[in-house]
Amino acid sequence: EGESFRFFEDWKNPVLRELAPAMPGAKPLAMAHACRPEVSAAEVSESLNFLVKADLLKKDKDGHYAQTDEVVTTGPMDVTPLAVRGLHRQMGEFALDAIENVPQDERHFSGLTIGITREAYEQIVQRIAEFRKDIIAIATRDSATDEVYRLNVQFFPMTKKSLNKKD
Repeated sequence: EGESFRFFEDWKNPVLRELAPAMPGAKPLAMAHACRPEVSAAEVSESLNFLVKADLLKKDKDGHYAQTDEVVTTGPMDVTPLAVRGLHRQMGEFALDAIENVPQDERHFSGLTIGITREAYEQIVQRIAEFRKDIIAIATRDSATDEVYRLNVQFFPMTKKSLNKKD
C-alpha cells in the first residue's frame, strides 16, 4: 500500500488535517479536546507530525497549520486498499455512535432500500461520484471552518445476486 495510504490508516489524520488549520496556534491538547471522540495530545502530535512530513499540512514559524491541497480523496478505485477499508470501518462505527450521541440538529441520516438492475447500479454509482464532487465544491468555497464533519456514502446489496433465477 505504501506511504501514500498511511493517511487513511487512522481516522485522526483526515480529521486533524481539517481541524489544525481551523485552530490557529492551538496546542495539541486543545485539538485533542475538540475531537469527537476525544483523543490524547500525544496522538494529535503524532498525527500532525505525520501530516507535515507527508506534505499534507505545512506549519509556519508561528506554529499555524495550512493545508497543502484543498482535498485529499481516495477517488474511484477498482480495488480499495486495506487502509482505506479500515478508515471506512472506523467512520462507520462513528456514524453508529452519532445516532445515539450527537443531537439530531447537528447530524443528518437518511437511507433508501430499493430494487435495481445492474444498469441502474452503474448509474447510481456515477451519480454518487458527481455528488461527492458537488459536496467538495461547496465545502471548499469558503476558506473558514467552524466544524469538521464526516460524510459517509454507502451503497451495498441487501440480497444475493440474480433474484430472477428459479432454483
